Amino acid sequence: MKFKIALLSLVIVIISAVSAKSQIALHPTAAFIDPVSNTGSMTIRNTSNSTREIDVKFKYGHQSYDSLGKQKMYWADSSDTPANSLVPYIKVFPKRLMIPPNEQATVRFLVRGLPAGEEKLFFARIVAGSVPEVEQIDTISVGKVSARMVMRSEMIGLVALMKGKNTASLDFKVGDVFEDSTKTKLNILIICDKSGNAPFWGSMESEIYDSEDDLVDKTTTALALYADGSIKLQFDKSKFSTGKYKAKVFVTNQRKEIPEKYLPELFVDTREFDFEVK
Repeated sequence: MKFKIALLSLVIVIISAVSAKSQIALHPTAAFIDPVSNTGSMTIRNTSNSTREIDVKFKYGHQSYDSLGKQKMYWADSSDTPANSLVPYIKVFPKRLMIPPNEQATVRFLVRGLPAGEEKLFFARIVAGSVPEVEQIDTISVGKVSARMVMRSEMIGLVALMKGKNTASLDFKVGDVFEDSTKTKLNILIICDKSGNAPFWGSMESEIYDSEDDLVDKTTTALALYADGSIKLQFDKSKFSTGKYKAKVFVTNQRKEIPEKYLPELFVDTREFDFEVK
């Protein structure tokens, strides 16, 4: 019988990290639940060279923007369940799994018990955590047991279900125009007021023209507005000299990664405003 008793203790220290260098990948990064069957799926791929132990859970969170356009992530705590949270209603199968190196597995979602009569987008963040496969203590030879540090990585995606028709819309206006602290960027704040029963997913294209009506610079920003906030548009300050300028801002609610049945009616809006660089 090949059973060796370890005389020392195996100590595993787990450090949790959310990193761009995560050992797993999600596809798609946003899963949209079918509103008829209330089911969906997502693929988890192990991109490392070793077997990973995967666990899947859900949390409520979304992007938010402060008054200066700084982006941050809002997370609801366990005592706070927002009305549009999908967390109480979604189940995942399986919750835990082992994925060999450079292989993938599919997890499936089932939504049950959504409040009757409420038309809105319910959503949650899927958090897929992974650690290397841990060697079992009864397979480790005597005298070879030691403390081990295990790095836990996480990948975060979106899971959403649209109940009813998406009515999201956006109103916006220009706020402050200012330099950043390094004086290398010109920042334009766009104050956004979101309304409707879902996030506003779309894009914002901006073009800056000088007093001779020549194009100075342009930028495109993806929009994912879950609440009111300010979007900070940044331009290379070296392209601007002292003088008057005109900004044209185009906003639409179309995003190719969003299923058509999840999008509201086509929304396109253009605003122009003048500003001066001193």
